[in-house]
Amino acid sequence: MGLTTLTLPRLGETMDEARVTAWLVAPGAAFARGDVLLEVETDKTVVEVPALTSGVMRAHLVAEGATVAIGQPIAEVEAEGAAPDPAPPAAATPAPPPAAAAVRMPEMRLTAHAGLMRTHIEMVQ
Repeated sequence: MGLTTLTLPRLGETMDEARVTAWLVAPGAAFARGDVLLEVETDKTVVEVPALTSGVMRAHLVAEGATVAIGQPIAEVEAEGAAPDPAPPAAATPAPPPAAAAVRMPEMRLTAHAGLMRTHIEMVQ
């Protein structure tokens, strides 16, 4: 078993967030695949969030009544057959930018407008 963080899944096409209405599995309780872990209320309905694997609920990360965005952590579970969540990668120092090569800008030619202006000024003088 490995400790895994559960996140709020997208349960509807227009869903951006949901409110946790009830936790149905208490911390320390075992659950089987398909058991309902919690209920959430979206902008349209109340939806049950099922377990995708068997395991043990370790902690609720969100209290009942709290509003949660999609993808936000909601619980920690010890899931059967799951590898533990990988540790976040260490902050690496960014590589220095490559040395700037000399860039030669092309010569600017007279535009039609500038050429007409030059011709006009020469005629007026």
